[in-house]
Amino acid sequence: YLTGEVAFGGVVEVTGEAFEDHSDIGLESEGKPDEDFPYRIKTKPVVIAKQGKAIDVREITDLLDKTRKFGPKKLGMCFRGNLHKISDADLEVIEGLLAERK
Repeated sequence: YLTGEVAFGGVVEVTGEAFEDHSDIGLESEGKPDEDFPYRIKTKPVVIAKQGKAIDVREITDLLDKTRKFGPKKLGMCFRGNLHKISDADLEVIEGLLAERK
């Protein structure tokens, strides 16, 4: 989930345990300029949309169990924070739509 874009840009598979690392990974937070994103987890890409082809979540709220009850105006609450568990059905929808945009 791409917070600033309210979009899904890809699906990754977790391949390792969570760990803490304060080395620079090249990300910047607008709200916290000194944030170093120390809590990390190893992943591998499953499907990644091409640049500019991310799925606007507001356009598919009615297709996902996770977003259906919130509607397009309250999506920020749906994905607030970091990692979120979604249903297998939602994963299939997101993966399918992303695969069409590869």
